[in-house]
Amino acid sequence: MEIKNKDIIPLANFSGSLKLPAKVARGIAKFQKSLAEIAKDLSESEKDLVKQFGGSVSANGQIEWPEKVAPADYIQAHADLFEETAEIQPRYKEEFSVIREYFKDFDQDIDPQNLHGFDVFMDAFEPLEEEGK
Repeated sequence: MEIKNKDIIPLANFSGSLKLPAKVARGIAKFQKSLAEIAKDLSESEKDLVKQFGGSVSANGQIEWPEKVAPADYIQAHADLFEETAEIQPRYKEEFSVIREYFKDFDQDIDPQNLHGFDVFMDAFEPLEEEGK
């Protein structure tokens, strides 16, 4: 399964907002662990990108630029980084199939702040359903 970097946080927020049966909750917990690992790697990539373009990142994550403004090349590189995709592999054999099966007929209310995450979530699992994975 591939997820764009820009969708990792909304996806994690949506999946973390769900009240689920135990078997599905286990799959979602493993899925969230994968998302957290990707988010950590993405954060490190962002820091590296800032340094590559002459900026610095403080211990609390504050970005500082020598000219007080991010270079245009950095802004484009950062946008490109968030358009890249990360691949998520299941952590156990039935992880994706259990989640996919549960959400096949999912029809619960979605909090408006989680609509984007819900949409990304469903888009990510639909191709797996079509492939029968």
